[in-house]
Amino acid sequence: SALAAPNVAGPVLAAPLVPAPCSIVVQNTDDMGPHSLRDAVACAAPGGVVLFSGLTNQTITLTSGAIPISVPMTIDASDSPGVKVDANNASRVFNITASGTVTLTGLVLENGHTNGNGGALFASPNVVINQVQVLTSTAGSQGGGLYAASTAVFSGTQFISNTAGASGGGAWVESDAVVIGGRFERNICQGSGCQGGGLNVDGLTLTGTQFIGNDSSGNGGGVSADSAAVLTNGRFEDNRCN
Repeated sequence: SALAAPNVAGPVLAAPLVPAPCSIVVQNTDDMGPHSLRDAVACAAPGGVVLFSGLTNQTITLTSGAIPISVPMTIDASDSPGVKVDANNASRVFNITASGTVTLTGLVLENGHTNGNGGALFASPNVVINQVQVLTSTAGSQGGGLYAASTAVFSGTQFISNTAGASGGGAWVESDAVVIGGRFERNICQGSGCQGGGLNVDGLTLTGTQFIGNDSSGNGGGVSADSAAVLTNGRFEDNRCN
């Protein structure tokens, strides 16, 4: 009789690896990888919202340089109050080059550093900054805490203990700024003849904001505005220009 064909199994093919979908919810303090802030920002679509979960009063320390933001988006840390992003004096926190408005809410940004403009934040588009603290950051040139190349809106935001080698110890805004509430305190611009120990802007609309203990080597210990300024219920105390 005919011999039966041997029962030889064919090779087992492994299932193709499917990368896990990225998430726009930040769930850990890692500098990169799944559910990190860097990964969530990279994942966000234009107009998207990056959220935080379970990170109240925790610190994200950057070890791979500034986080790039290349599309309009909102980063909202309201659900994790006190969460910090610390650049460890090695880079900025965010480089913002999106083609539309970027909004930051509820973050603490600290220890940013650059030899150029914008110690913690560099923004080429319009920026809206709500309830953010920008702390202890340094820029070799303009904007110890923030350099904004377009317009900026600050609401309830604090710039504290930032230093610029040129103008805008706390923040430098190329165009007009709207400042509502918040505080600029102990910021310094050091360059010869620099403008605005706390804030340097073109036009300014300011309501209920405190400028305390800021220092400029040129003009405007608290604020320097190059064009029209409207100030309502502000507080200026112990600011110096030399």
